[in-house]
Amino acid sequence: MRKPTVCPPHLAPCGRQAPALLTAFILALAFALRVYRLDAERLWWDEGISIYLATRGVAELTLAKDFAIDLHPPVYHLALAGWRAVAGSTVFAVRLFSVIAGVATVAVIYRLGRQLGGPGVGAVASLLLALAPIHVYYSQEARMYSLVPLLGTLYVSLLVGRGDTATGGHRDTARSAWPRWTAVGIVGAVGVLTHYYLALLVAAGFITALAASSPRQLRTPVAPSPCCPVAPSTPDPRRARLHGLLMSHALIAGSGIWWIVLTIGRWPAGLRFDVPVETETHHTLWQFVAEVALRLGGGFALPDPVAGALAAALGALGIAALLDRETSPRRWPVAALILVPIALAFALTAVRPFFYPRFVLFVFPPGLALAAAGLGRIADLGFPISGLDRKSAIARLQSVLGLAIVLAWAVGLSTHFAGPRNTFASEDHQIQIAALRQFGRSGDAVLASYPWQVGYVVAILPSLALDLQFLPDPTDEQVARLLAASGRVWVLSYSANQRWDGPRAEQSGERVGVSSFTRQRGDARIRLFRRTDVAPLEMSGDRLAAIGDDLVLVDATVTLADALLRPGHEVAVDLVWQAADRPSRDLTVFVHLVGPEGPNEQLVTQQDNPPLNGTRPLTSLTTGEVLVDPYRLRLPPTLPPGRYRLQAGLYDPRTGTREPVNRSPDEVDRVIIGRVSVEGPAHQR
Repeated sequence: MRKPTVCPPHLAPCGRQAPALLTAFILALAFALRVYRLDAERLWWDEGISIYLATRGVAELTLAKDFAIDLHPPVYHLALAGWRAVAGSTVFAVRLFSVIAGVATVAVIYRLGRQLGGPGVGAVASLLLALAPIHVYYSQEARMYSLVPLLGTLYVSLLVGRGDTATGGHRDTARSAWPRWTAVGIVGAVGVLTHYYLALLVAAGFITALAASSPRQLRTPVAPSPCCPVAPSTPDPRRARLHGLLMSHALIAGSGIWWIVLTIGRWPAGLRFDVPVETETHHTLWQFVAEVALRLGGGFALPDPVAGALAAALGALGIAALLDRETSPRRWPVAALILVPIALAFALTAVRPFFYPRFVLFVFPPGLALAAAGLGRIADLGFPISGLDRKSAIARLQSVLGLAIVLAWAVGLSTHFAGPRNTFASEDHQIQIAALRQFGRSGDAVLASYPWQVGYVVAILPSLALDLQFLPDPTDEQVARLLAASGRVWVLSYSANQRWDGPRAEQSGERVGVSSFTRQRGDARIRLFRRTDVAPLEMSGDRLAAIGDDLVLVDATVTLADALLRPGHEVAVDLVWQAADRPSRDLTVFVHLVGPEGPNEQLVTQQDNPPLNGTRPLTSLTTGEVLVDPYRLRLPPTLPPGRYRLQAGLYDPRTGTREPVNRSPDEVDRVIIGRVSVEGPAHQR
């Protein structure tokens, strides 16, 4: 009887398993880093669109998909919809789905690392991915860019298999090949139905595996392996692998063709190859590779020089892994699965010049697996180092290089968590959410002009039962039906250029309803329209002052740009008006900063204009309508320290006469809305 052969420890699955405690620690660390401050960052547009699409039915995401809203295939949004049904719709809950996908990727990369070099390589690879800022970033975002690396890494790991000759590892049997290739087909099909760029990885995988299964390879006799001896009567597994390769990738191609046939009639012609000029990307090959390397190596939190150095270090470790003759047959195909998709992505920009490095994020975990294998290879390179034993010196270099990567990424993570993390996140929804939270009631209709606005409301106000409608260009009849059904309709508007010339939804609301509330800041505005038989909003609390005969200044909020106000800083003031009756004259609002307090106080800075920067003259207000009116005062750079007073009121622009207030002896024609202290310039302290 033949004595069982002992396999080399670096060959999986014959090798040792990494200690379960270490693996559990790495997974717990990955989860903790991804769940920490998960809902601290504001939602941004794409996340809002994801949440909106997750509220749609299967038909709207497949047969009736609107590609003007979102171009991506349906798997992520269908999965997020299922997740919402279980976990809820809060910001934390919808992002938690990405956290779980991210942690699962850390587990899968352990398997891939073990395939490339044994349990130690798997543990190092999973630790590196757990700490990688770019992966933490996308694991905290409600988008498909946490699911994409999971599917890509799982595809690569399955393609490598237990290690067959078709991809450079040690052999499957003919019987065991079919379940694996079936899994390859399923994972690949789910991948291309999650993100189109995963088709580039599938193409690279098919080419790589097919090249290894060439007719010459098939004619070569099967040689015995120290790990897996082959009996003469054993059926040649390579033909089964070739059949499995063709079957699995036929399944993947079929899923892609199914999606194209299902939806091709709904693709807007301009979205096939036309890209808005402001979003076009034109790179040379070097610029393209540099952009990918910088973002994957350092994320968004590290300076480009540091990110470039990290990318270079990881690349050097990957090259070192490929120099190991004993294990490189398993590693070269993985390198091809990294480089070929990047090359194909660059070629694709010549057809459609639109690209972000996140599109190829699936190459990052396999790249880390190669780098982890390279860390174990450094000690074998044979560099001459004087004064030290070569192996000891290279082992130290190995430790230093690995530690440097970990420390740099730790710094990147600290910056990431300090925030703000997402430069695309804006405050456009803050005033809309605040108004709905304060004045919204169950049953109100909400008319959104963009789909992300629906997603914001779903995630931030999940307990408020609102009738959410995305109608970018509603008719009077549609708005009238909503008013008849709910009595009140909120209109959410957005204008990137802040030119408010009357969105169509607002125009329809004015024609078929009564305006009851308006608030605007920056590029966002929210208005409430009601039926004539529905009461206006009731403002709680004391009013500041009645100004003239028609208006009440309900409240005034002063917000400082910094805890210590200095020359050059900005003071934000929000005035809340309510029309006691329909105003008969168009008056101008003034907000003044005067001081320093004392007998010689003077006007320091001011903003005078009709409400909402002139877009809502007072005569357009209806009885009972509430108007939140923002003002911004910039302090002069030479302003002396002292105590200053903020005051507001109204005047007739034709005569300059102020409207009476008579609130106190100091407030005959003005309302003192606050006092601020101005410090000296920072260099004087």
